[in-house]
Amino acid sequence: CGIVVEISLLRRRFRIIVNVGLLLWSCYRGVVPVGMILSP
Repeated sequence: CGIVVEISLLRRRFRIIVNVGLLLWSCYRGVVPVGMILSP
């Protein structure tokens, strides 16, 4: 039972890390082209 809880917690943490990574990646992809366009 403890092992199952640990696996579910690990999976949830991994999912949170993936979501944060995707969010940062999308922000990075959105900000960099704008900066390249705005910079002279």
